[in-house]
Amino acid sequence: MSSTQPGEIPFALANFKNLPDEARVDIGVVAQLFGIGHSTVWSWLKQQRLPQPVREGKTTRWTVGSLRAKLAGAQ
Repeated sequence: MSSTQPGEIPFALANFKNLPDEARVDIGVVAQLFGIGHSTVWSWLKQQRLPQPVREGKTTRWTVGSLRAKLAGAQ
């Protein structure tokens, strides 16, 4: 559950450039990074347009390093 209020930028997104590559972020950050909705994240994942996430129990997270590589066009 997020403590971010409507209109606020999540901490992980606001500090994305300072996070280590090993840090993991949730679907909300991924969606905002790519300017898409949550359902599009899942669609792009099926189409292999996004890096594979890591499952942590019942949650799904993406590593910052894999997202940086995708944003840079390396994947």
